[in-house]
Amino acid sequence: MRILKDCNMGVKEAAEVIKEGGIVSFPTETVYGLGADVFNRKAVERVFSVKRRDPSNPLIVLIPSVDHLERVALDPPEIFWKLVEEFWPGPLTIVLKKREGVFNELTGKWPFVAVRVPGHPVPIAIMKELDSPITGPSANISGRISPISASDVISELNGLIDLLLDCGDSYFGIESTIVDLTISPARVTREGIIPVDELRKTGLDFIVEERGKKIDLGFKLILYDMDLKRAREEISKVAGNKPVITTEDGAHLYKVPVILGRRDNLHTVAKSIYRVFRILRDLNPEVVLAEPFNEPGIGRAIMGILKAASWRVVNENSRSS
Repeated sequence: MRILKDCNMGVKEAAEVIKEGGIVSFPTETVYGLGADVFNRKAVERVFSVKRRDPSNPLIVLIPSVDHLERVALDPPEIFWKLVEEFWPGPLTIVLKKREGVFNELTGKWPFVAVRVPGHPVPIAIMKELDSPITGPSANISGRISPISASDVISELNGLIDLLLDCGDSYFGIESTIVDLTISPARVTREGIIPVDELRKTGLDFIVEERGKKIDLGFKLILYDMDLKRAREEISKVAGNKPVITTEDGAHLYKVPVILGRRDNLHTVAKSIYRVFRILRDLNPEVVLAEPFNEPGIGRAIMGILKAASWRVVNENSRSS
């Protein structure tokens, strides 16, 4: 795997690699992604192989602008245009009917395709150089911790892909929000960096589903899903020398605080969460405890990640142990 730190020069090389059927990793505003030619069946199959991804789990497709939508998708409903006017380019993935000719391998044999215009200059530049969409799943083994830096990609996929553009950390540090417009009412199937409350400001409404995929951390995470004050009381009873995921204002409560960021700025928490997971994994603790993040907005996405990563969730009706 070649690594390029000159991302201006790297864009042309990345486009050439993709054009020849290779796989490139690059930063997006959410996490690092894996780019391959969506119209090259073998390249798409290789992305699934590299990620060890369930073949029924579709790949996200990145497009350089909404003008390229018709190359992969059909018949966007009126709600689509309201969403893209507000949130594209950016971390919103939209599920639409797929165009005939789009490989079943790309979409997991489903009749739909997940599409977004990223809000990061590197993938946009690569696609403009290609004049074509590319794949955009996270650059990790499926089910593991998402990568927010080039070093994360190296630790996961070194030797498995062709080129890595090391262009600094991803902006937000957690994944895009996914909205499925192929069913009515529309559904948020993954609440990411764009909160549902922001989506609803467009005047539209959505059914919100729980985040489904589990995250393998390599250690046991116990999440306290209750009022913050009560959670801190319960955690303090059992924490001892166990690491506790908390924020700056709670650090003084525990012997081994693991600080994600600040509660008055949850974007700092979002940007830190996967990095902290990796640090903890490398330290190899048996058990880690975690405070809740029940604040509205991005707090829902953070809680979704913590629940997906949890070995056990303690709620108001549970007994601490």
